[in-house]
Amino acid sequence: MAGHLAKNPLLLFLQPRRLCTAAASSSAAAGELAPSPVVEEIPRDDDLAEESRSRLVRDTCKLLELRGSWTPKLEAQLRHLLRVLSPPQVRAVLRAQAQTDTRAAFEFFRWADRQWRYRHAPEVFDEMLSLLSRTRLHDPARRVMRLMIRRRMRRGTQQFAHLMLSYSRAGKLRSAMRVLQLMQKDGCAPDISICNVAVNVLVFAGRIDKALEFSDRLRRVGVEPDVVTYNCLIKGLCSMRRVVEALEMIGVMLQNGCPPDKITYYTVIGFLCKEKRVAEVRSLLGRMRNDAGLFPDQVTYNMLIHVLAKHGHADEALEFLRESEGKRFRVDEVGYSAVVHSFCLNGRRL
Repeated sequence: MAGHLAKNPLLLFLQPRRLCTAAASSSAAAGELAPSPVVEEIPRDDDLAEESRSRLVRDTCKLLELRGSWTPKLEAQLRHLLRVLSPPQVRAVLRAQAQTDTRAAFEFFRWADRQWRYRHAPEVFDEMLSLLSRTRLHDPARRVMRLMIRRRMRRGTQQFAHLMLSYSRAGKLRSAMRVLQLMQKDGCAPDISICNVAVNVLVFAGRIDKALEFSDRLRRVGVEPDVVTYNCLIKGLCSMRRVVEALEMIGVMLQNGCPPDKITYYTVIGFLCKEKRVAEVRSLLGRMRNDAGLFPDQVTYNMLIHVLAKHGHADEALEFLRESEGKRFRVDEVGYSAVVHSFCLNGRRL
């Protein structure tokens, strides 16, 4: 085992002993982790959309909602209702049921797999893992992954990323990072998508230094950080009030041939607006235009106005609002209302 890990420095970094016991407390923040944008979602094909509107799928979901628990009587009613199962039909039920009760959707997944002359197709496994990744139900996600391995179903970084997100949402940082080792044992090489999920997990768990160390080691396994990687790190640095390092990282991106996007700049600008550091905001807007060729647009000004007004900086918000109007950008009603509300909170009138 040691020899196997020595071949991959990424796994050596991810050994449990490197994650100190403080992770248990700091990983509570991971429960608030939003679904990572770097994990590709299953496409909503037309056949599945049509299947979702079928009466049989609606009746199945209604039956699952009426029964508070999974009982033999419920299974008998399902067998009577669903005489023949198909993968699109099962996926449609899973997707619809997960909107109200993901655990019931998982029980339906297990029940369907036991039915005569039916076996889950790979896309059904993908659907179930994707739905579980949006919840804290890490144990069902682990069971789905084990079933895939036992049946030798195709597996890639996307499936392991879903499992990692489930652990992260449950606040189990150590288990989430161990998914990388499980993936390596399964013969699946890490790519930028799973590494971005790992960085995201560490950032939302408050482990920004570990996330920075992790990103530095990516190149050793042949994975080049992309703009999503840097954006996650910049967001983590700003959340820890380390804005100087965040600004330096934008320079590192340019040096490494990874052009920043508007999200990169908006993340730092949002933090500076909260701190009422308007001069630095204008300086960063200039860097965005000169270094990356990104020009402030209507979305930029709307973001500036909303963030400044939200944090009580009414004069600065009004200044950007008038500047936006001077450039013939359209400020929505919400923007005007936010500025007025900010003045009212300060006991002032426009």
